[in-house]
Amino acid sequence: MRDCIIDVPVNITKRFSNSFFPYCHKHWNNLSASIKSSASLSIFKKALLKPIRPIARPCFNLNDNYGLARLTQLRVGFSDLREHRYRHHFNCLSPICSCGGEDESTRHFLLNCNKYANQRQIFFSQLNSLVPGITSLDPSLFLDILLYGSKDHGDVISCGIVTSTISFIKDTKRFHKLDAYST
Repeated sequence: MRDCIIDVPVNITKRFSNSFFPYCHKHWNNLSASIKSSASLSIFKKALLKPIRPIARPCFNLNDNYGLARLTQLRVGFSDLREHRYRHHFNCLSPICSCGGEDESTRHFLLNCNKYANQRQIFFSQLNSLVPGITSLDPSLFLDILLYGSKDHGDVISCGIVTSTISFIKDTKRFHKLDAYST
């Protein structure tokens, strides 16, 4: 039964065609044979979720729920930064940062926004004491290291980098209020 094609019921109305059974039939027929013939339910679920689940990233056993929540929001592009809110149509008229420089993206917030220059100076000093010269890396690579740590430097250094990033996020107080609601 798993390998068979299921006939989709005749769609009488648009509403019916968008209901549960026609939807499931259509998607079942589009699944690959290897997924349909999975040996168990758990293998079937894993195969279905694999393409949509993000890669698990380490949290280095940090016990800072607020900091980890803000870091995760920056990682997935779903924070209160204006560019994130604007992209997701969350009551934000413009993605431009209130500093007027550029879109308030994760990169802008962590690396460029002049509103947080003092906090960034302390942040970069901490990072350079962990890994000398790290702040002179290519900005895309540097941003990735700030958000996820560095495989090249091991878990202890990566934990220090991520902890410093969380400290910067907290020190800026950027996420203490919904800034994106203002114009």
